[in-house]
Amino acid sequence: MQNTKKSLVTKLTTLFVVAFVSLFAATSAFAAFGSKDLPTGTDTKEVAISPNDVTNQSELVKALKKIEALKDVKENDFDPSLSSDKKEINLESKDGGQFKSGKIKVKRRDLTDTEKAEKEAEKGSSWTSTLAIVLYVVAGVLVVAGVAFFVIKKRRQ
Repeated sequence: MQNTKKSLVTKLTTLFVVAFVSLFAATSAFAAFGSKDLPTGTDTKEVAISPNDVTNQSELVKALKKIEALKDVKENDFDPSLSSDKKEINLESKDGGQFKSGKIKVKRRDLTDTEKAEKEAEKGSSWTSTLAIVLYVVAGVLVVAGVAFFVIKKRRQ
């Protein structure tokens, strides 16, 4: 029975390791096929972001995703810089990002009162989404442990 338990644990562990490695390899392979052309027509588009948030990559990405041509942008795609009059954001593509090298411009405007309130509400809701993720992970671990326990118990009989 001891060998059966070790064998089952080894098989389950191997199964989860293979699944994790496969998932990681698949996402890495798709990420490597970047080098998209820079989107065009962004110089006429406008994003609502404060001048201080331009250098905050996560806030900048949230604002840029509202532009259709930049909906797939990620934090490691661009180095942002603000024009001297603070009305334009210059985005230079980074090495290792999904876009070919080059620069694009996007117009910047200040946040309206409604947008400021929405931004504050988003900050408050981030802990609930983190809690939900933690609860899902714990539930998954408990299900796996329960199935393993049930299988081991059945094998002993």
